[in-house]
Amino acid sequence: MKQNPIDPRNASAEDQNPNYRVHFTEPDAGVDEWRLTEVENVLEVIAWADARKLPYQLFVEWPHVRGEVHISLLLER
Repeated sequence: MKQNPIDPRNASAEDQNPNYRVHFTEPDAGVDEWRLTEVENVLEVIAWADARKLPYQLFVEWPHVRGEVHISLLLER
């Protein structure tokens, strides 16, 4: 892991209320995918996902050009 100090002014925008996606791995059923909106913070999403007691991947959504939505993996449990 590399660490570098940054200038916070180089970010062009900040999303105070992002959407998240959680992909649960269900035994013998594939993947069960959920989109979470109006979330207090990422810890609320993690608590919700942990309560399912299934392996999961947690993603954050971020808007891209032409209305596309991209996702970035935040956590895998």
